[in-house]
Amino acid sequence: MARQARRQEANKASAQPANEGLAAWRDTDLDVAKWNRAPLQSNSKAFSLLVHSKLKEEILVVFQDGSFAIYDEDLARVLHSDDAKDATTAEEEDDDEDEQEESVVWANLETDSRSTVKGELFLSIMMQKVNQKRERQFELLVYQVAIPNMSRRRGGILSVVLLVRRPVSLANNEKLSACAYHAETFSYSLVGRAGSWQTLRFSRDALSNALTLVATQQMPNLTSAEADSTIPVHKKRKLQATNAGTYGYLVSGVGNYTYLVSLPLDNTLKFTGWDSKFAVPVSSTKLNLETDKDSEGEVVVGRSSKDGIGMPVQLVSAGAGDAVLAAYERGAFIIPVKNKNSTLASVLGATASSVDESLDVPALPDNSVRWENVTATSSLNNDTLDAETWNANMCSNDDRERQLIADVLNPRTTPTVEVFTNRLGNVLKKQRNKRKANHQAGEAISYRLLQAVTHRCLNSTELGLWGPLEQMLSTQRLSARAEPTLLPTLMKHNQFALLECAILNLVDIDERSIVRLLKYFIRKSSTSALTDFVAKQVKIETNKKAKVEGEEACQRYVVALLRLPTNSVFLHRAVRELELEEVLLMLGLCKRLQLIDITATKIKTKRPKRAKGKKISKKALQNLQRVRKEDLRFTPVPSASNYCAWICALLDAHLSALVQRASQDPEVSRALHQLDELVQMQLRACAQYEKVHGVLRNFLDGVRLPRSSGLLDYSVEELRL
Repeated sequence: MARQARRQEANKASAQPANEGLAAWRDTDLDVAKWNRAPLQSNSKAFSLLVHSKLKEEILVVFQDGSFAIYDEDLARVLHSDDAKDATTAEEEDDDEDEQEESVVWANLETDSRSTVKGELFLSIMMQKVNQKRERQFELLVYQVAIPNMSRRRGGILSVVLLVRRPVSLANNEKLSACAYHAETFSYSLVGRAGSWQTLRFSRDALSNALTLVATQQMPNLTSAEADSTIPVHKKRKLQATNAGTYGYLVSGVGNYTYLVSLPLDNTLKFTGWDSKFAVPVSSTKLNLETDKDSEGEVVVGRSSKDGIGMPVQLVSAGAGDAVLAAYERGAFIIPVKNKNSTLASVLGATASSVDESLDVPALPDNSVRWENVTATSSLNNDTLDAETWNANMCSNDDRERQLIADVLNPRTTPTVEVFTNRLGNVLKKQRNKRKANHQAGEAISYRLLQAVTHRCLNSTELGLWGPLEQMLSTQRLSARAEPTLLPTLMKHNQFALLECAILNLVDIDERSIVRLLKYFIRKSSTSALTDFVAKQVKIETNKKAKVEGEEACQRYVVALLRLPTNSVFLHRAVRELELEEVLLMLGLCKRLQLIDITATKIKTKRPKRAKGKKISKKALQNLQRVRKEDLRFTPVPSASNYCAWICALLDAHLSALVQRASQDPEVSRALHQLDELVQMQLRACAQYEKVHGVLRNFLDGVRLPRSSGLLDYSVEELRL
């Protein structure tokens, strides 16, 4: 509070006001003389005017001395920074603090939520202090602007609390050039003139409204985005040290997300997008100033050359982060921002575009390594691995297996299915007996032989080596990523049994392959080949003849594919391959499966009663049991989290098309409303279970009372007689 007292005394002692004022008008007020005007009543000039959607009736003015004031729409001052409460911890005041020159270098007004209409509102101010020795110091001030629930006309009062006052210093005492605020992580990006980048991340306690600094991280230098990837690292550091620009940077956040857009003042046309969460450059763009005439043939002012638009003045995030506005001295440009969601998958490989495309992609092992110069490599066991014999040592030492692999890969040695199967079966049987005699555990087939047999089966589809391929799939050691031609080959030849085996036994199936399998089974559901196969499988498993419809046959595989593990980012990209009709079919199946689960649970837990001579529809019950019966499935049903992931991905990826179809087709709209009702039922059930979970946890934890580090306001006594 000593700072506020000194500032108030300085304002009283100063005799010369800044002589600035505010003007307010509506879009219908065309007469300038009727505009509402009022003086700012401050001895310091205004630094910036800040507005926010949560301040519906007010505007916030930040002055150059660090003070600020809030004015309403009638230009009456509602609140001044001298009236703000100070919630920071008391710190020792410097003796020469009153001799320092203070000025604001950056100010921001934003919430702590990704949505601008949610969360609390915070005012951030970066102060610069210059002492008599012309040494610069920086200090970050964070205020919370408490907005009342009722309007100000009904008695609501605004209040401001100072939460953080923290000194800030960059690496190597570099001068501060620009700042940015990221609401999603409540962090600040501080950029120096030479490109050094530092972030301060805070954590907010919603109960006490306290802000705590949790991390200070030194990020990559902003000049690293323009560095040539072919320059060695040690030379790159020297070049960055000698070529470090003294012009500085302009930076801006992207909405309330974690992205940062930087613009070097020595290259005023190139914009670089950074991910402040993962500290990598994700995109870059350059302004095009070649067009110097508009559509009517008139010259566009300031677009004829780089010097025509002047120097950049400010970068501002427009709207909810949909665009970044770059303001120059004689021009302004809008840069659209397409993808704002910061995930690890979105930044992986983001810097690959900076690599020179003319460079050869190294193979494994790297062809540029001269193996003849490599003599030996010592290991922890004091044994050596000779470079000349590494290939032989890495392979199996079993000569029989080597010969078998050679025979398997050679179509002349194993030209028919019988020869191939007998040759492979005899060797595998001998290996199995040998391992059993030696009491050896583990797989009886090596991975090299597994890959060799799989490749031969996929490359010789004209022979129909489906039996050995099923045997290899059953080992549960094959991967869809390691064998990219496996699933496409099985789909091409309509090998439904092997596809079931692959779905059950493959180590991993990526999201794009899952979507392609769904498209395949949806397309095949209208053919007799798939329905006959499913009917045959049901007859084998139950010894009963059953008639299977195309929709039921498709559902057999949809159930199996929906329960496979997926990643939300990759799944969202993969489902874009689905057509609108396929999306509607998938949503319908998800709705039906959820309805079956809920209805079947009710049927099991509650027996139907006869009421007034009426019975439950046997046909409806039979249809439910027919679709749900275990005979049609070869895997368990998906979990609720699987349904949620797929429904969210389908709706999000095809939102516009679904909205258009729902407005035209009432059946689609009705189905989506039914799906929403099912989701609401699940939400209500989860809310009920949450209460039970709390009671059970208290019971299982022994009804432990909460512990406090301070004095106890209760006591527990036990008396035994």
